[in-house]
Amino acid sequence: MAADRKDRDGVGYEVQSKAGYTQATSYATLPKRNINNLADIAYVFYTVYVNGGTCMDFGVRGGMYSWVTTYLPVVSGDGTKINKNDGEKIYFNINVEKNGVLRCRILDANNFSNVLCDTLYQMTGVAKNNMIFNKQITFCNNYQTFNSGCKISNGGFDNSYIYTTTGYSKMNSTNTLSNRCGRFGIVGIDGSREMVTVNNANTSEWDKEDVTITFNLK
Repeated sequence: MAADRKDRDGVGYEVQSKAGYTQATSYATLPKRNINNLADIAYVFYTVYVNGGTCMDFGVRGGMYSWVTTYLPVVSGDGTKINKNDGEKIYFNINVEKNGVLRCRILDANNFSNVLCDTLYQMTGVAKNNMIFNKQITFCNNYQTFNSGCKISNGGFDNSYIYTTTGYSKMNSTNTLSNRCGRFGIVGIDGSREMVTVNNANTSEWDKEDVTITFNLK
């Protein structure tokens, strides 16, 4: 079970690999959004960690308007439209290009030749067989206000694989961390975890999930 987070502005669902990987790939379905204000924002992304070191976020975000690329720390290209709609699928491919450099790509899941994003991201410590991949879908509010009734539904990853230089496997109970798999809320905000519901999660494999998050705190 994933732990609740301290001092965060969102809730969500995650599956984090153990250390020692070179690449991660996965299909992802963009959730349907029912959002009526600028403060509520959905994210579908990976956090990529250097084993024992730095990390970065890469994926997409969407509030009231278009789905766009998201990076943290921010680099050139952040906020670029990917021209995909709610309910459509994208494909993540993140790999170690060379020491110190990640190649971060998002492809059209129905046509891999349609590249939606392709960025070389410099990060200290990046090396083959030295990375940790954490796939996440989150719903955030800039002011930690979670009673708007806004909702994202039926989003998540599927066919999630991680790779070493010698092989690959689906994310499963053997190659992931049990305390970083599942839904999470915010420490000190009662009921925040319960805003997240998960259907069809294969917890023996951790390679697929269907996530809905509703801001319905009283």
